[in-house]
Amino acid sequence: MSLFAANLENASLLLTLKVLASDKQSVAWQKKTLRAGSTIVLKAAKRNVPVRTGALKRSLDRKFHRGGEYVVIGPRRDFVAHAAGDKYIFLKGKEAREFRKAGLKGNIRPVKYAGLVEHGTAAHQIANWLGRRGVAVAHPGARPKPFLRPAFDENVRATLDAIGKKMWEGIASSAKKSLGV
Repeated sequence: MSLFAANLENASLLLTLKVLASDKQSVAWQKKTLRAGSTIVLKAAKRNVPVRTGALKRSLDRKFHRGGEYVVIGPRRDFVAHAAGDKYIFLKGKEAREFRKAGLKGNIRPVKYAGLVEHGTAAHQIANWLGRRGVAVAHPGARPKPFLRPAFDENVRATLDAIGKKMWEGIASSAKKSLGV
C-alpha cells in the first residue's frame, strides 16, 4: 500500500540529464535526486507519526521503482513486530521472512493499519467480538492522525530544492564526462 508517491517522470531537467548521460548514469542520478528529496519527507513523517508501540515509526521507509523513476514512501511490507512480554521485537526483510517461514506470525504489521491511522475510521460494528458468536460491539471509529501527507505538504519547497540541487549536480557531472573535462 502506498500512501504517497513522488514522480519525476515529466521533469524537463530529467530529459536533459538523460541526453547528457548514459542510461546507467542517468538511473544512478535519478535515484540520487529522489533520495535527496525523499529523505526530507521521510524524516518529517517519522517525526509526525503517532507512537504507541513504535512499530509504525520503525517501519516507515522508501522504495525506488522502475529504475529510479519514482519513489514510494510508507510502511515496509516485510516489517513485523512481535510482542515478547512487555517488549517488542522488530524484524524486517530477510529476518521477517524467516520468522514467517518458521510458522510464527508477527502480532503487528504496520502496513495493514498505516492507512487507518492516516485517514481514520468510521464508526462500525465488530461482529463476533473476542471470538464469541453472536456478540457484536459498536466501535466509535478513530479520528485521523495524518503523518505522511503533512510531512510532504510542509516540506514541498525543501524537497523540490533538494531534488533540483542534486539534479543539477548530475547534469554538471554528466556534462564533464561527456566533454572529457
